[in-house]
Amino acid sequence: MDILKRWGLDQVLVNSSADWGVSDPCSLPKVARFMQQQGFTTQQVQKLLFDNPLAFYSQCDKFKPNVDLPCQDPAVYQR
Repeated sequence: MDILKRWGLDQVLVNSSADWGVSDPCSLPKVARFMQQQGFTTQQVQKLLFDNPLAFYSQCDKFKPNVDLPCQDPAVYQR
């Protein structure tokens, strides 16, 4: 958070840790909550966790996200 406060949110992405090692699927929500606890606004959280990655990946012509999907209750998909 100190780096973000000092240097800003531009050109920064947060890794969701979905890699080969132990992953935490809640890492992005945890970052969002921690940012708000540290005084970042909702708009700043959205910029870091949504707008920045969307702008970065949209540079590729093959990236065609559908960001207008309706919100679904996760309980519907849990087994």
